[in-house]
Amino acid sequence: DRPADSELRILIFTATYFVLDGVTLTIRRLESHLRSRGATVKIVSTVPDNIDPNLLKDVIVVPGIKIPFEHAGDYSFGVGLDEETIALLEEFNPNIVHFTVPDFVGLEGVKWCQRNNIAYMGTWHSNYCDYLKYYFVEWLLGPGFHRYVKGFFEQLPTVYVPTPYVRCPLLFDVALPVSLVFV
Repeated sequence: DRPADSELRILIFTATYFVLDGVTLTIRRLESHLRSRGATVKIVSTVPDNIDPNLLKDVIVVPGIKIPFEHAGDYSFGVGLDEETIALLEEFNPNIVHFTVPDFVGLEGVKWCQRNNIAYMGTWHSNYCDYLKYYFVEWLLGPGFHRYVKGFFEQLPTVYVPTPYVRCPLLFDVALPVSLVFV
């Protein structure tokens, strides 16, 4: 049975919550909509060094590694869930978890959901494998990264896409065996 909107406790995993790009704007729109319906939402994310602590009210901060390229800005990849973070997740006790980025935090979050029988799903916002081309490291990291991204998304029962264009299978360097649903 579906809980009432006011009973929903939704946890959103993302690495980019404080970097204003298309993914973040989509996540923030979703968060705003969920809150307007009465749901409680918390974000799991890395944060930039210079963040205003007042902005962290509903954010569970995870450690991250800054992307080591000058033009990468404040982008970071989450490196995992420590015991303190897991305790915060368990205290929040989400009904559903939403994954937006296939980083190590997301992968450990998926495993946490599986161990604790918590519903989860994901969204595909970007062709992450294309980023390797942008940073000129595809020749070094390409095959392993492709396998990792495929393995991450294979574990998600449903992956939603924000636009019909992103749903196009030709955009994926990785064949995804999950259902891609346009919302």
